[in-house]
Amino acid sequence: MKRNYMSTIDTLIPLNSDSIPAIQQTVPPIVINVRDTIINQITTNSSPLTTDHMTMDWDLSVSFWLILLITGMGLAVFFGIAFLKKYILPILKSKFKADKVKILWGRISMMIWLLFGLFSVYLLLKSSIILTSILLVLTFALFHQFFIDFFIGLYFKFEHQIKVNDHFRLDAMEGEIVAFKNRHLQLVNNKQEQLLIPYRNLLKQPIIITKQVENLAQKTIVLTLTGEVGNNLLRLNTLMEMCPWIYNPNHYNITQQENDTYQVTVRAKEIFTFSKIEAYLKDKLGE
Repeated sequence: MKRNYMSTIDTLIPLNSDSIPAIQQTVPPIVINVRDTIINQITTNSSPLTTDHMTMDWDLSVSFWLILLITGMGLAVFFGIAFLKKYILPILKSKFKADKVKILWGRISMMIWLLFGLFSVYLLLKSSIILTSILLVLTFALFHQFFIDFFIGLYFKFEHQIKVNDHFRLDAMEGEIVAFKNRHLQLVNNKQEQLLIPYRNLLKQPIIITKQVENLAQKTIVLTLTGEVGNNLLRLNTLMEMCPWIYNPNHYNITQQENDTYQVTVRAKEIFTFSKIEAYLKDKLGE
């Protein structure tokens, strides 16, 4: 007896698709926190470039070649100024007024050194800000007295309120201004004693400048020199600048006469200094 299996299957599994219930599954949404992801990646996977950059910011080293460059520039400025002062300045003094040439030369050389110093600091700051700042602070702490006198002296030099040959009185010190040094004002009193006054003292007490009529004796020393005129004038000017009995460059004058004859006119308060100056010149010139 045959059974009808198809009818049994139809009874168990209906062939109509509408009668199959639909299965729905809810999928939760995926939320990505972009900010946290980026921060985690940066902190866990730091790149070599970031580390190198942080190391460069705190680098305290200065290039050897930079130090060598600054040293070379400093030596060039030093020897250049020394050469001009020794060979060019005396020629200018013989052709123009000595006091004006000396003041102008002092200002020019001072500006050259200031520009060199500022440029050197700029190069060092570009190489290492931290190290340069530390060195500047230590330098000022160790030499602050020098810098105070130096910059106060610059003020008096450029302001030109007091000048060489003025009769100067400050408290108990009195004399004639001979020169403006880097840290102090140089005076010569009536006893031919040299007085050195730090520039910072000029701001503490009132300065008295008096006009004093000088009673100077005068003598003319005649010298015979062979050779080129320019070299002879330069040599005589150099010797007079180095002469220990000349305190004021305006107290002597050098002129050329006929042929190889030169006249050195000297003015001084004490007559006995004339013989010393003449003996000094003849000894140096080999006469």
